[in-house]
Amino acid sequence: MPNDERITHEERKSYIEIWSKAVDTQMHFNEMSVKSRQLGLTFVAAALGVGVVLISKGDEFAISVPWFFGGRFNLHVAVLLLAAAILALYAVRILDLKVYHRMLRGACERRGVSVVF
Repeated sequence: MPNDERITHEERKSYIEIWSKAVDTQMHFNEMSVKSRQLGLTFVAAALGVGVVLISKGDEFAISVPWFFGGRFNLHVAVLLLAAAILALYAVRILDLKVYHRMLRGACERRGVSVVF
């Protein structure tokens, strides 16, 4: 920023507006990141909870899956829920680190020098 003695009132207002918009953008990306984590981890917790309940019910919730050469094996539904929970965790990680965090870092950059978190 130039020397304070040379800045007019209008320029100061412009700088404050620019700063305000930058902070609003940073807050937006941070909120998006937090909301995606909350939603994803809520799904994971719910899937694991349902999986525990289904496992406690025993083999009632097993699916008979055909295997090679005419064989069959039982696959419990909790295994599918666990797989969905693992995929959800991976998706939240990708969304958080590869999308929202990059946007947040881009919003925090100033003249090519990024802010270190």
